[in-house]
Parts: sequence; structure tokens; C-alpha cells
Amino acid sequence: MQELHGLKDEDLRGLAPEAVAAPAQQMLQRLRLQDGEIKFKDAKIEKITLQIARLKAWGSARRPRR
Repeated sequence: MQELHGLKDEDLRGLAPEAVAAPAQQMLQRLRLQDGEIKFKDAKIEKITLQIARLKAWGSARRPRR
């Protein structure tokens, strides 16, 4: 079976359900892995965003008022 990256709609048409099952399972595994990676990266971005906000607040609190 072809690599998932290069798989096209036409490649799946006319195949028996048993032949489609393996690529479908691979795609689901890949989606689950990507979902976990996206959630991790989102959490990391949120953490960094909060750190930036804290640093900005800390920096503005240190500035003398004119």
C-alpha cells in the first residue's frame, strides 16, 4: 500500500473494505498523535503568553510615573 502522504481519493475507490481498513487505521493513529502534539503545543503557547503578560506587568510596575 502507498505511503499515506501521497494517498489520493482515486487510490481508495474500488478497493475492498478489508484493503481500506489498514490505511484507515494508520490515518486514525496519525490523527491521534497529531492531536496530542497540538494540545501540547497549545498548552506551551498559553504558558509563554502568560509569562509575557507577567513580564509586561512587572516591567510597567517598575517604570517611574511622570
